[in-house]
Amino acid sequence: MQHTTAKKWLLLTINYTAFYLIWFLCIWAGTEGTSMIALPLIISYLVLHIVAISHCPTCEVMLIAMIMLIGASNDIVLSKTILTYSSASFYGMSWWTLSLWTCFGTTYWHTLKWMHSHFWTTPFLGAIMVPLCYLYLYNAGAVHFHNKGIVPFMIISLVWAALLPFSVWISNTIALYCQHNHTKKRSQEEED
Repeated sequence: MQHTTAKKWLLLTINYTAFYLIWFLCIWAGTEGTSMIALPLIISYLVLHIVAISHCPTCEVMLIAMIMLIGASNDIVLSKTILTYSSASFYGMSWWTLSLWTCFGTTYWHTLKWMHSHFWTTPFLGAIMVPLCYLYLYNAGAVHFHNKGIVPFMIISLVWAALLPFSVWISNTIALYCQHNHTKKRSQEEED
């Protein structure tokens, strides 16, 4: 689906705004111990995103699933080592954290698309922004660190200095795979 410039900006705005609204909703639900309340809204957003915003729904679902797996794997390891989520329900994580990572996956080809052409910034962004998000989670009471001080944030910083570039690389790889398949499909249609 091709979008005009005005429509692209509208869709980017919707993507950005919806992600942050869901981000705050998930954190609120996590601190209140009502993480399942947010689930219908999150599912509605994901369906809206795939149907209305996505250029290639199948490929974007692959991307969202990969980002969710990366984030969930990170949270499981962190919950076994340096932190505890206030409303953990499975493998040390909660539905709201899984929802956050799933919705974060919707931003890679839209709001965060600029990272693909500025790949060199991703280690720095991961090292700075993700620990700040965990600091916010800590201050909101959604996460508790096993050790006080800067050490947990340094660990998160180092982990995400590697994971954010890796996840952008995954995103680029899926995009190239999808582009190759679309090109191959078009050439087959032209031959027929």
